Amino acid sequence: MVLTATDMKTNMVVAVKLIRKSDHLQAYNEIVDYYKMGLDLACDRIQRIYDVLESGNYIAIVFQKILGESLKYDCKKACDSYIGSIATELIEVWEYLDKVNYPLRHNITKDCLLLLPDGRLFLSYSFFRESTPDHGFSAPETFSGIYNELTDVFFLGMLMVYLATGANLSKLDFDFTMKIHKVNHKVSRKMERIIHECITIDTEKRIQSLKQVKEKLLRLNIR
Repeated sequence: MVLTATDMKTNMVVAVKLIRKSDHLQAYNEIVDYYKMGLDLACDRIQRIYDVLESGNYIAIVFQKILGESLKYDCKKACDSYIGSIATELIEVWEYLDKVNYPLRHNITKDCLLLLPDGRLFLSYSFFRESTPDHGFSAPETFSGIYNELTDVFFLGMLMVYLATGANLSKLDFDFTMKIHKVNHKVSRKMERIIHECITIDTEKRIQSLKQVKEKLLRLNIR
């Protein structure tokens, strides 16, 4: 249950998520710890957690109220500049999470991603969860429990495929050699090459870091 409230000290409108306490102590403690980790995050692209309160049979999570649209519904066959802008913004979020040593930095899924009214990328903290493969976006090796920067690169590449084509990425017969430029002529062949270098199944041939992806995108002069 999510409610809207006004903070009497700051007169700021906030969202309050109520979670009923569980009889399973371990699960209850994991939920509390999970949200308390978010208290230390101060990034303008990640939903702020202001407080974690325990009252009676409920935990109340007080967090930033955001008006945004889920990115997973934004499949308008975008151009290079839009795809590159969203991708570099997400890379910068990962850079911030690395800087603060946030332990769940590999847990970003498509359900986390929102677009604000001004077009900026934003992450909903409510969807950070334990690492589970995000069907259609996750690298094959994540299904074996492997999460690292290479799997982030793959996720980013599949996100760019989605923005470029609007394709159903969860199809079992998804074509990883898709000619993206033919599907969407607004995507240059240089951008198509970068995307394919991100989503190659062979991890040794995949772009090896998010920094390298960012450098390649910036060379396209997309920002």
